[in-house]
Amino acid sequence: MQAKRMTTRDFVPLPRRIPGLPAWLLLLAGAAAYADTPRPIRPDLAPAASESPAQPRDLHGALIVSSNYRYYASILYGSESDARRSALAACRESEPDATCKTYSSFKNRCIAVAGNGPHHFVATGKEGWDLRQTRDVSLRLCKEKTGSSCKLLISACSTQAQKDEDQKSKNLHAGAVPRAAARRQ
Repeated sequence: MQAKRMTTRDFVPLPRRIPGLPAWLLLLAGAAAYADTPRPIRPDLAPAASESPAQPRDLHGALIVSSNYRYYASILYGSESDARRSALAACRESEPDATCKTYSSFKNRCIAVAGNGPHHFVATGKEGWDLRQTRDVSLRLCKEKTGSSCKLLISACSTQAQKDEDQKSKNLHAGAVPRAAARRQ
């Protein structure tokens, strides 16, 4: 790509001197006009175009465990503290007499907890894993350690794919009449 050759049309003329105005004010006005004028850029000095699309913002989640060994997860929050606060509030609301503690915080990942009786195993997926992969690891880890079958206790993803899926589901059901409301009519 060749650089555009500059012509006299590419420059903004300085305003003529107006009696009573200082010369520096005219120079300032001309400089401001020039700054807003599009100018050609030398290709060798132009910023390189990004090869990859802009990354979506990070999506945070938190896993909370109560003193009664119940789990609570929050997903798709803009910050770790907001995710933690939401899951702690759900735990405290559901179990007011229990102690609720943060077990794990995660970002752009999935998490799953599998259990067999008093034995619980938490798996946090690697970046790019989906919910199925994370569940499978949690269940396999539980079975390997306990020697018998395990049950999935909770699983959640705080990923862009999950956010997109939630949005798609929300859009599909936006025009639907809720079943409970439909029965009452």
